[in-house]
Amino acid sequence: MRLSLALASYAVICACPANAWHASEQTNLLQQREAVAELTAPPDRPGAFLRYSCSVFSGPQLQIGFGPLGFEAFTKFSADRASATPETVSIRLETAPPQTVLDVVAEPDAAAGTQEIYTAKGTDAGRAAEALASAQSIIVTVGGQVLRWPNAPSPEPLKQALAQCPFR
Repeated sequence: MRLSLALASYAVICACPANAWHASEQTNLLQQREAVAELTAPPDRPGAFLRYSCSVFSGPQLQIGFGPLGFEAFTKFSADRASATPETVSIRLETAPPQTVLDVVAEPDAAAGTQEIYTAKGTDAGRAAEALASAQSIIVTVGGQVLRWPNAPSPEPLKQALAQCPFR
């Protein structure tokens, strides 16, 4: 069931203009509404995204999608969730003069199929999303892969999703 949700969400992302935050409200498997904010692909990485969601059932989640799964990364995304090795995702944010670096532990999301997606949950996800809401530029690194949003678009959709999250 989770696979169909991931694919349906990905289809929505593809329909959005690139390099922009978008807000939506989705229904999870328990028919609960959850606020979602997505930052679509930077110009050089079609299919990539950042997605923040929060519901009473799942709590805050931050998904980092690197787009189509490369051959070298394929072994990380086993169908067996128990064998998934958590990765440290480094999120560098440029705000005013100081630069912030957040290290978030995220699991490779095996349910994503052919997409390379990492999911951070709970406090890490909420803390990172709050920092993203004030960033002027965003750089996300996992292993040797890098996603860059040099001029972060208006974060209003993300701020709306954060405000609707019951876990603050």
